[in-house]
Amino acid sequence: EIANSLAYQYAVSLWRLADSSGEAKSKFYALATEKFMGFLVLQNLWMLVAYAILAVAAALILQPFVSMWSARSSFRSRRAVVLRALTLTALLHGFFVLRLVERRPYFLDAAEFGHWYYRALDFIPDGIKPASMVILFTILPLAVLAFCLFWHIRHHGRRGWIAAGCALAAASLTAGYQHLKSPAGVHTADTGSERPMNVIIIGSDSLRGDRLGISGYRPSRSDGPAAAGVSPNIDSLAKESVIFENCYSPIGSTLESGTSLMASQYPHSHGLRHMFPDAPALSAARDRVTPMAKLMRERGYDTAAIGDWCAGYYELMPLGFEHLSVSNFDNFTTYMSQAVTMAHFVVPLYFDNPAGDLIFPQIQSFANFVKPHVVTNRVKDRLSKVAATR
Repeated sequence: EIANSLAYQYAVSLWRLADSSGEAKSKFYALATEKFMGFLVLQNLWMLVAYAILAVAAALILQPFVSMWSARSSFRSRRAVVLRALTLTALLHGFFVLRLVERRPYFLDAAEFGHWYYRALDFIPDGIKPASMVILFTILPLAVLAFCLFWHIRHHGRRGWIAAGCALAAASLTAGYQHLKSPAGVHTADTGSERPMNVIIIGSDSLRGDRLGISGYRPSRSDGPAAAGVSPNIDSLAKESVIFENCYSPIGSTLESGTSLMASQYPHSHGLRHMFPDAPALSAARDRVTPMAKLMRERGYDTAAIGDWCAGYYELMPLGFEHLSVSNFDNFTTYMSQAVTMAHFVVPLYFDNPAGDLIFPQIQSFANFVKPHVVTNRVKDRLSKVAATR
């Protein structure tokens, strides 16, 4: 029954993808179907990995509870067992929906979240909510998984041990992958008695200076979050900083101006004049510049560029940063991969975790995922990890 349910979900996802693509009769649709059909097919086939993992995980988790429920019930027909399995599947699905709502609240705008229970977490008092989230979405799943593995070992002997071993191997592989992604120990160059300062550059694409609170701008609303203005943290920082009121960009486009900022060169020097240079132009530009991040790495700094699609140009022009966590906006296959993955919604729903990062790394580049608070959390995590190694 689990396999039938997942097969139905896969078919529905394919129909959803075809239906949404059919409504978008544009040059992008034509390009995808005419020149990238093979890629689309392979992406949909790769989604089968998610369904296969879900089938195994569902059997591993649901069987103990269905068996115990059936043992205590006088109704033990096949239909009764199937109904119990479907009921528990619905509860499990609801749990993961609430988890995604908590972790990715912007998905509330999607049609998949029109259910009444998506606000259930709002009833938890703010004072105990952080601890409650740890218990609900970390401790509880681990406890359930441990119980299920113990049940399988007790009832299936060797097969149970094999299942437990596979689960532990998967957990170890995921942990190892996370460890490899973590920053290695960094060293600081000897600069005398003074400790070198940390440097953080915050870039906000297309943000007008006269629309910041420090410039005197006030939003039309003054209630709720707007009561503090549009940029309270920037305003607070600006009060203790040097403010340059006259600052001119050498060119009005992200890639070229960002390169100029990080390399201290005008566009006519580094050679980038528009957002979509070809490979030879990019290669030539890389050879011409000595970016700030490269010089800082030579001084012992750990360097990282973190951002959303506006920072995607670092994929084209790394500019000396050792670690990149940005969206690849200049890759048409990224758009198609996102469309396929969002059609197969089981992937963001059940694989928004370290294991999912390992199996479906492209998720971390999707616009649906890389929202402002995601970028902020990535920066905070990065700073915390590097600080712990110093």
